[in-house]
Amino acid sequence: MNNSISRAIRVQIKIGEITVNAYRLPDGRDVLAGRNVTDCVSISNHKDLGRKLGVKSLKALPNADLSLGQVKADSGETFIPVALEDAVTYWTILSGQGNKKAAALLGALAIEALKRRVDHRLGTIKEEEEYEAYTDMVCTRLMARKAWTDTLRDHHMKLYGTSPTPEQYKDWTVTVNLALFNQKHFNCDRTENMTPDQQRLIIDFERTATRMTSKYPTATPGKIIEKALLTF
Repeated sequence: MNNSISRAIRVQIKIGEITVNAYRLPDGRDVLAGRNVTDCVSISNHKDLGRKLGVKSLKALPNADLSLGQVKADSGETFIPVALEDAVTYWTILSGQGNKKAAALLGALAIEALKRRVDHRLGTIKEEEEYEAYTDMVCTRLMARKAWTDTLRDHHMKLYGTSPTPEQYKDWTVTVNLALFNQKHFNCDRTENMTPDQQRLIIDFERTATRMTSKYPTATPGKIIEKALLTF
């Protein structure tokens, strides 16, 4: 194993409220830092990355490059590099376990990647800032939606001992859409069929409604929605 220190250039990538530090190695490869891989999805135990992937150290991760020792960035920090593949695998595991940030991060990045490919095939030219703003909005909206639906589930479970049915989720969504936008649905694709203003509004509503479940612990989900809509 090489114990020498490699040099790298750091770039910070903002995805909604999530910041990912990425590093370009001299040979052109991109890596992440283990601490940031966990921090960006609100996991304070930095050993969690190795544990979730079944190894005892970052140097033993499935896609670790044993020819690399530590990496020192131009911004000053020194770290053990983590391959993008291992970071994505870790976030996928967390997403499956209910981590809202990991789910939103992966969802937003996947949607942006597909959007870029479609634009490329159709010859659509966009500024990089447009993609960044688009992905930021998607990530923020996905986090708000996940928090709200999880809150509905937990609140319903506390009151009735069961999770809401798919039909209940649908009815609640239709109620909110009619009240806020005067239409029942967005063809199951808010990303493409909502305007930026509509997306900002639904984010604000879902965040407000999530907070109200704590304020009104005995209210039914339907009543929580009614109370939240009164503020909009």
